[in-house]
Amino acid sequence: MIGKRKAEQTEEIVKQGVVAGLLQVVFIFMVSIAFLVFNALFAFGPGKVIIALVSFLIVAVGCVVVTGLLVLGHPIRYAIEKKFNEALLVLAITLGTMFTVLVILALLTIIF
Repeated sequence: MIGKRKAEQTEEIVKQGVVAGLLQVVFIFMVSIAFLVFNALFAFGPGKVIIALVSFLIVAVGCVVVTGLLVLGHPIRYAIEKKFNEALLVLAITLGTMFTVLVILALLTIIF
């Protein structure tokens, strides 16, 4: 019974890590589109540059906050609960998922 519960907990941790990694990748794509829009503001002339820079900085700060929550949210919660192995596992899986998506995208870029 104890082994089954441990397996269920590990499965839940893996799910949390994969979902966090995939959400982070989706968020990065969304932010990339937003940065393209901000770059387009520079094309409208020098009067709009200040608005574009301030908007860029606001979005950048927001991105840091969301990224911190997505990548470090579950590990910090587990660390507070003194579950350090689980914290490291979910962090490693999150980063591993993001790295896997990066490798897949790099391979697709090379192929196509």
